[in-house]
Amino acid sequence: MQKKWNNLSGRPLSSSDWLYEHHIAKLPERTNFIKNLFSNFKPKRIVDLGCGTGLWLELINNTIDFDCEFIGIDSDKLALEEAKKKSIRWNKKVTYIESDFMNIQDLPEADLYLAFNVFSYIKSPSCFIDGIKDKLSRNGKLVIRQYDGAAIRFGPMTHELRINIENVLFNSVNYSQSFKHYDLDRVFDVIENSTFEHKEINFELFQRNSPYPQDFYKYYSNTIKWTINYLNENMSKELQHWYDKHLVECNSSYFYEVDLISILSR
Repeated sequence: MQKKWNNLSGRPLSSSDWLYEHHIAKLPERTNFIKNLFSNFKPKRIVDLGCGTGLWLELINNTIDFDCEFIGIDSDKLALEEAKKKSIRWNKKVTYIESDFMNIQDLPEADLYLAFNVFSYIKSPSCFIDGIKDKLSRNGKLVIRQYDGAAIRFGPMTHELRINIENVLFNSVNYSQSFKHYDLDRVFDVIENSTFEHKEINFELFQRNSPYPQDFYKYYSNTIKWTINYLNENMSKELQHWYDKHLVECNSSYFYEVDLISILSR
């Protein structure tokens, strides 16, 4: 099994290269999300859980026009070193903490907590969410973004091929037990049953149709290559053939995925 998509701690889909390609592919949508988040909200301290190389903090820094403090937390030492290099010229106080952030009582108090695509690695999300609530200021917010493997789709392809690929991928990823690739429903239930008084849940669509810009093509290509990596020999060949036909030969294709977006507050 290839490891180039794993970070230093072995977490899948968390390497610096993967996170960067993912981020750049969705930068217009992510920029709009940040603008909307901070349109009427000016927190003094922002904590980014699983901050990686600081891509979201960098986006926030380049988007907001008020002063605040950043705290990035991640278990990947090399990723944090990259994040530190990014933030050298930021006109803000920035602190990075090397931790897997599962021990809630050790987390700092803040006005805003970001938990973006981290629930795939969290065993007890209900305890996690309610624990974060105790770390928020009176008007603080916890913002969640969570992808789901079942909400990622590319095509066109026959229904039979799609179902076969999805079934093999589901069984393979679930068997690995390294992370939860299909986690939207679990996260949705945990949010609804949390002790937060105010809960907003929305869904964000990300989509592209061919021909693709280069900043999206890498993410699309590697998403398919990652999928091929988890399939059996027969399905790997089938998807590789599809890849060669639609991406290498530049035939018409599409891609979309849906993220759960939630803002929780007291």
